[in-house]
Amino acid sequence: MKRASSPRPATGSTAAYLTALVLATATGLFAQSYQGAIRGAVSDQQGSAIAGAKVTLSDAATGTTRSALSNDSGGYDFSQLVPST
Repeated sequence: MKRASSPRPATGSTAAYLTALVLATATGLFAQSYQGAIRGAVSDQQGSAIAGAKVTLSDAATGTTRSALSNDSGGYDFSQLVPST
């Protein structure tokens, strides 16, 4: 009757591979972004899109402003916004 062998301890190359795997997957945890975005659309009272409207975003805490023009369908997008307090 053949005896079942016990599991072998990890060899150097296996341990190195597992360490690299853990580090590679852990770096994704630190890659999270703390930036936000505001998207919307400009329309008149009848709901028609207004193209070329200037939309201004102001941050009262820092005094900064950003502007964008609405596109042909009235849409605007402020991306990569950093939160402030």
